Amino acid sequence: SITLASRAKTREPVAMRVVSSSQLEITYNLTGPIGETVTCTARAYTETGTEEGVEEGTTGPLTEETQAVTVLGPTLQEATGSTVDGCYIHGR
Repeated sequence: SITLASRAKTREPVAMRVVSSSQLEITYNLTGPIGETVTCTARAYTETGTEEGVEEGTTGPLTEETQAVTVLGPTLQEATGSTVDGCYIHGR
């Protein structure tokens, strides 16, 4: 896991699936305080590192300390890589 900003939430990439040349599915494990709502930003990239899509995923209120989250986002062309970052807890 990677600790972000306030140690209140972490995210760990798990899987990426190309749905089509214009859509990507990213799954990651999100860890945070039970009862909180967390938003993370998923980004899709081409093999040259060009960002091809951005999608925010909001999860919550969390019912377990760690849970799997899947985000489906649009891309400008077929993506070959992804990251999940910029997670924050709502209201903090």
